[in-house]
Amino acid sequence: MRRSWITAGLIAVLLLVFAGSYTLAYGGLEQQLEQTRRQLESARQRTESVRGEVRHFTREIAVIDNSIKGRLLRIDQLTALLHEVTARLKEAESELADAEARLQEMNALFAARVRSAYENGNITYLEVLLGAQSFNEFVTRVEFLKEILARDVALIEQIEEERLAIERQKEAIEERRAQVQSLRSEQEAAYRSLLNEQREKESLLAVARGNLAQFEAEVDKLEREEQEILRQIALQRAGKDVLHTGKFAWPVPNYTRVSSDFGWRRHPILGVQRFHDGIDIPAPYGAAVVAGGTGRVLYVGTLRGYGNVIVLDHGGGVTTLYAHLSTMGVSEGQIVAQGETIARVGSTGLSTGPHLHFTVREHGEVVSPWNYLR
Repeated sequence: MRRSWITAGLIAVLLLVFAGSYTLAYGGLEQQLEQTRRQLESARQRTESVRGEVRHFTREIAVIDNSIKGRLLRIDQLTALLHEVTARLKEAESELADAEARLQEMNALFAARVRSAYENGNITYLEVLLGAQSFNEFVTRVEFLKEILARDVALIEQIEEERLAIERQKEAIEERRAQVQSLRSEQEAAYRSLLNEQREKESLLAVARGNLAQFEAEVDKLEREEQEILRQIALQRAGKDVLHTGKFAWPVPNYTRVSSDFGWRRHPILGVQRFHDGIDIPAPYGAAVVAGGTGRVLYVGTLRGYGNVIVLDHGGGVTTLYAHLSTMGVSEGQIVAQGETIARVGSTGLSTGPHLHFTVREHGEVVSPWNYLR
């Protein structure tokens, strides 16, 4: 009798120890899950902040690129104008040189005529006048000499006026050339400034992209940790009894199109390659979501990225997950039958529109849902 009492006491103690160990283990997983989710939320906020910086710098660089294109176009226009003005200046300089040469030649001819007349002993103007045979001839010779002198002076004055006009034209062209050169220098300085600003922005963008990649890697790591903890919790909660055998019912009756299949894909929101652990079934907001097979409700709540979710345990290590739900109509521990409505289609979590994300796991590892649907 005493031995039986001692044995019963030992069994009770062992049961309490095992029960306590299970509670501690389960409680520890819950604490790990909560801590991981806090870290994940913080990492997501940092990621979104840096993603905003990347978008901001990208937009600024695009604006600078457009400004650089505008500056380059203006520099090309001013360069062409500068070439044109320089060519006109060369023409004016050539014309001015010709006018100065003609003026110099006329002055030389006039001076030579005067010197020849008054210094070299040739027939002088006075001799021409004194050689007149009559007063009338004298007057005629005076008028003739005056006309010759007037023509020489008029020609010299004409050439001088032409030279002055060309000089003024040259000065105007030189002034215009200086203006164009100044404008071109300003545009080139602005262009160099924009290039420096572009390099600075690209440097900041590179740093932001590096930080973004680092934070996205941290988010991915934490999401995997979250999934692993949930998998362990699901395994602890899962019953050994097989509640369902055979194929699953289609989880969204009357809506059979699959918009994204099981396997690797480019994430529609994040824009990166990620493994898609289920299938996406588009359906109107509020459409019925049914249990793929008879099972026990393991989890009702939220998962990062998945939004509102329900996890069913079908026994034998097989579980199903229903994600992005708008409403959930079951509670944890509840037994549901195959085809029973458990939720409604929504677009919670990372979603581009109303649809159901359906995942199947065997002993915690994702497998293709088609193994159970076909």
